[in-house]
Amino acid sequence: MRGFVFGILVMLLLMITFLVSISFASVYSYRWVSGLVSAASPVVYFSDPGTPSVSVSLENHGTKALATVNVPGIDLELDKRNAIFYDTFDINPIDQRIIDLTCNWSWNSTAEAMQIVANQRAMTYGGECIAVADIDISRYASAGRRIFVASLVWRTAFTGSGTHYFDVIYISTELSRLYTIGFRNAPRTGRTGDSITSDILYWSTTGWQTIASRSLGRSTTTEYWYLSYVTSWIDFSSWTAYHWNATLLNNGYIGSSYRFTPNYVGVGYRTSTTRVSGTVYFDNLVVTVDAYPWLVNITDVPPGWRVVLRSATGGVISTAIAGISGVASLNVAPPKLDLTVYPNYRDGFIIAGGAIEVYDDGNNLVVLKQFDYIVGGDVYRLNGFRGYVLRIDSGIAQPFQTHLTLTQYTGCSNSYIWIYLVNTTGILSTPITIYRGSADSLSTSVIVMRRGASSVAGYIYVVAYIPEGSRCSLLMEFRYSFSNWATYGTNIVNATFVGV
Repeated sequence: MRGFVFGILVMLLLMITFLVSISFASVYSYRWVSGLVSAASPVVYFSDPGTPSVSVSLENHGTKALATVNVPGIDLELDKRNAIFYDTFDINPIDQRIIDLTCNWSWNSTAEAMQIVANQRAMTYGGECIAVADIDISRYASAGRRIFVASLVWRTAFTGSGTHYFDVIYISTELSRLYTIGFRNAPRTGRTGDSITSDILYWSTTGWQTIASRSLGRSTTTEYWYLSYVTSWIDFSSWTAYHWNATLLNNGYIGSSYRFTPNYVGVGYRTSTTRVSGTVYFDNLVVTVDAYPWLVNITDVPPGWRVVLRSATGGVISTAIAGISGVASLNVAPPKLDLTVYPNYRDGFIIAGGAIEVYDDGNNLVVLKQFDYIVGGDVYRLNGFRGYVLRIDSGIAQPFQTHLTLTQYTGCSNSYIWIYLVNTTGILSTPITIYRGSADSLSTSVIVMRRGASSVAGYIYVVAYIPEGSRCSLLMEFRYSFSNWATYGTNIVNATFVGV
C-alpha cells in the first residue's frame, strides 16, 4: 500500500515537472498556478510610462492595458516669437517706436512707410541717415548671439548724380561707432538695372573702413519703383557679418580693431552728394535673435504634408512641404516686384492678417488659422500628441521579438494616428496607421526588444492629430516571442484617443 502511494506521488511529481517545463518552454502573456499559490508574474507586461495626458489602467498582471490619451484638438499655435522688434509702420512710428538719430526722417501716410529725402547727409556718422528701433540690443550682442535685421526698401526715380547706400545699421551711440551692411547703388538711365555692390562697412570718428565688398553687377534690386529689401546679421560670437538677399551675397570677418558692442539696430541711407532729388522708403522692420527673419517655421508636421501661407486678401505668399524632421519652412522674404504693377504689395517679413493652412498628403485641408501678425522668425506648432502610451517591461534579460496588430477600431473620423513600437536603443517599427477614419496599415513591423539594467524593454509610441470633441478607440494585440515565433505570447491594448 505504501509503495502504491509512493508511486502515485512520483507520478504526480513527474506530471508537475512536465507541466512546469512546458510553461517555461512556451511564452504566454500570463500563467496561472492552481491551488493556494498566487498567480506568477508574466514574462512580458505593460506599465504606465508616466506621460502627461495619458491615463493607464492595467489588468491581469499588466497583460491587458486600457489607455486613454487626451490629445489637444488639431490647431496651430505660435510656439515662439524670435522677433524682439517688429513694426509695419501703419501708423507714424517716429519718436514712438523709431528713433531718428540723424537726418530728417518722416512718415508717409499714403505708403504707410518711413521715408527719407535723398539729398540729405548727416553731420555725424559718416553722413549716414540713421533710424533705429527703440530697443536696446546690447545684452544680446554681449552674449555672443546672432542679431538679424530685415526691412523692405524701395525708392523713387533719382535726378542728379552720385552713389547711394541702402543699409542695415548696427550702432553704438555711446561710442559713436557703426556697422552698415547693404547695397551700394550707382544709378543708370532708365529702369534696366543699376550697378550694385554688397558692402559691409565700419565707421568710427577716424572714418570709413571696408570689412567686405563684393560687386553684384547690374541688377534691378535697387532700381527705382522696385520693391526690394535689406537683410543682414552679425554673429557676435564668431564676429562675422553677413549680407543676405534671397541668397548669401557677402560676408566678412570683423577684426579686433573694428569690434564694438552695438546698443541699437535699424536702417540707414547715405548718398555721396546732395545734388540729387528723390525719396527712399523703408517698411516692415524686423529684428530677430538667432532666427532668420525671412523664414517662418511650422513644427510637428507629418512628413509630406503641405503648409501654405496666405495674405490677408487670400493670395498665396509661400508654400512648403514638411521634411523628415517634421518642419515646414515658409519663405516670407518678398519677391522682387515692379511697384508700378503692384503698387500696394507689402507682404514681406511681416504678414498682417495672414493665415496658415496645413494640408495632409492627400491634399485634404487639416487646419486653417488666421493671425493678427505673422512675423519672420516665428515658430508655430501643429497641435497634436507625440509620446509614449505604454511601457513594455520584461521579467527576463533574454531578447525577444515583438509586433503590434490592430484588430478593431471605432470612430476616428478625420483623425490621423501613427502607432509605433520602439525599443530602448531607439529603433522604431513601421507604424500602424489610421488616416481620416480608415486603417491604412494594420500591423507594425517586427522589432527586437531587450531589457537593460531595469525591466524596461521598450514602449508603444504614438503620434496623433484628432479634431476637438472627437474620439478614436483602438483594440490591439501585442505579440512577443523568445523563440522566433515558434511560440508566442499575446497582451491586449485598448486605447482611446480623445480630442480635447
